Amino acid sequence: MRVCISNLAFCVTALFATLPVYAQQPMAPAEPVVVTHGEGLVQAAPDRAWITISAESRASTAREAQKRNTDAMTPVLAKLKSSGVAADAIRTIVYDVQYEWDFVNGKRVGKGYVARNTVEVRVDSVDRVGEYRDAEKGAKINASGNLELPFGKGRRWLTNGWASKILGGFQMTNIINISSGAPLTIGDARGTLNRAGRSGLQAATSTLTTDEIKKLVGIFNTPNGIFFINPSVLQVTSTTTGANVFYDVTKPLPAGITPASLVIRAASPIGTAPFAGQVFFHNPPGSTGNLPMYFLNGPWYFNWNAGFFRNFKFGETAQIQIRAEAFNVLNRPSFSSPGSLDVSSTSFGRINGTSTGARIVQFGFRLDF
Repeated sequence: MRVCISNLAFCVTALFATLPVYAQQPMAPAEPVVVTHGEGLVQAAPDRAWITISAESRASTAREAQKRNTDAMTPVLAKLKSSGVAADAIRTIVYDVQYEWDFVNGKRVGKGYVARNTVEVRVDSVDRVGEYRDAEKGAKINASGNLELPFGKGRRWLTNGWASKILGGFQMTNIINISSGAPLTIGDARGTLNRAGRSGLQAATSTLTTDEIKKLVGIFNTPNGIFFINPSVLQVTSTTTGANVFYDVTKPLPAGITPASLVIRAASPIGTAPFAGQVFFHNPPGSTGNLPMYFLNGPWYFNWNAGFFRNFKFGETAQIQIRAEAFNVLNRPSFSSPGSLDVSSTSFGRINGTSTGARIVQFGFRLDF
């Protein structure tokens, strides 16, 4: 047995002795490698921006909510376009009209309709973003409420009898909107310093301070139209009688002269002498005017809508609701912004419309089951 083990060991040793000794050969040196790491930062000023402008309006009917929304957004879009924003740079991204509900004493009560309109504006000159944002600024107050009238069982007055059955249970809804007018500029859009295409927001020149100008602003109801600027600082002529015959719009016009024929200027035409009492002027060449941008606001907007309703229950689930609604309860006009406050205009400061309609009263009946 010992001989066999010795022979096996001898055989194994001999076998390994005949193999090449690769492990004893030296390894070739590695090629030299250089590893580097770096970062680069590229900075550039933005050359384009996008801003969004939204308007939200409420009313008792979808049509009135849409109209108010249009009245709110139209002057803003007009300002943007007059400032040089291209039509293809303005696009509507959201527009919807929905009915709103509220819960009063655990019951769902309709509040009215809300219209929302959001537009996106591409600004190709980022240094003017602030100017475009100013076009939408203004103070707004929207208030709504539901009032249960103090008549009927469990109320303060008319707690029993036929009067309680007839008048009890009525509720009153109110929606009140108050807002300042759109920001306005007394301008001179001619290219006196920059090219005309970039002069849409250029202010005019005046001999008055801004506080003095604000005292000339208001609603001036004359026999010949509504004015936003006191007519005493305007020059009024007529296309019928020419540029050398002047009129006082606070008085009735002579026979043959109509309000439509009037030429209303804040500044005398270029190349002519200033008229008596003139306070606004065209900018001289090389200047941009001394008035600030958007230091005035257009006419205030006020509107009150109200509704009365009562629910009559039948059985466990059915009910009838009768309603009476009034839009523009006070039948009060809210005037639009003037058509133009550019000193080159021939209808300077004239107001051509209202942003509220005449009072509307309607009655409704609804069955829920």
